[in-house]
Amino acid sequence: MLRRIKAGPFTLDSAISLDKLRHAANERAIGSLMLPLTAGLDDIPALPVSPDQAIALRQGKVLTGITATTGLYLAMDGNIPVALVRSDDHQIIVVRGFNLMSKDDE
Repeated sequence: MLRRIKAGPFTLDSAISLDKLRHAANERAIGSLMLPLTAGLDDIPALPVSPDQAIALRQGKVLTGITATTGLYLAMDGNIPVALVRSDDHQIIVVRGFNLMSKDDE
């Protein structure tokens, strides 16, 4: 038998049992058990972007003119994760986009 005891920042101590998950689903309360996206990406440095840059990244466009060391970043528009991006040769390239909005946008 193989048992995973850790995946990234998540351990068995914070795991949710299937029974608890099923109960929450039946009560339409799964949201109360969910962690924010950033909980799984806490080891990736944030890269602040403007609202206009966030729109461009959501459209998959490459940003230029942003100074960042080569590597992986979490592009953030304020406190909203926009995309997982890679900085390379003075360009910011989308690796994985997120479709998240602020509560004000809903």
